[in-house]
Amino acid sequence: MRDKPYLTSALRDRKILANSEKNVLFQCIVPEMGYIGVPDIADCTNGEQPILVETKTTGKLPRDIWIDNRIQMDVYLIGLESLSFKPKYGIVEYVLRTYQSIRKKFEIQIDDDLRRNIHNTSNEVRDILNGKEPVPCNNPRKCASCGYRDGCPWNL
Repeated sequence: MRDKPYLTSALRDRKILANSEKNVLFQCIVPEMGYIGVPDIADCTNGEQPILVETKTTGKLPRDIWIDNRIQMDVYLIGLESLSFKPKYGIVEYVLRTYQSIRKKFEIQIDDDLRRNIHNTSNEVRDILNGKEPVPCNNPRKCASCGYRDGCPWNL
């Protein structure tokens, strides 16, 4: 793994930010929103702007991107922007658990509506952490697959 001066130089010169299975050189940190995350891949092979890729393994490929995965990628893209990059898009790729060669990709382009959504979500989470009661889910199927259902007072 490369040393920190390399990372500092890469950030300063806007040359490269690359994540792979073996190296993590880009961590998304957006302190004003309270976000920290590490995308699966920061692909810099185009020599211009990093393309962030987040891979999700699932039992069934979705028709559309799941909202939580979309928000996650949006936060990563905002993190890149905070470093003065201008990402055109990020990719969320779903991989079928049983046949990993079957995949579905979604390109995510950040826009003002998504920025507002991220800002609102950030405020809601901060409110909950500060003691405000969360709005309970009204979807029993979500409760059935939730790992917190046994201890949740709103379990349906």
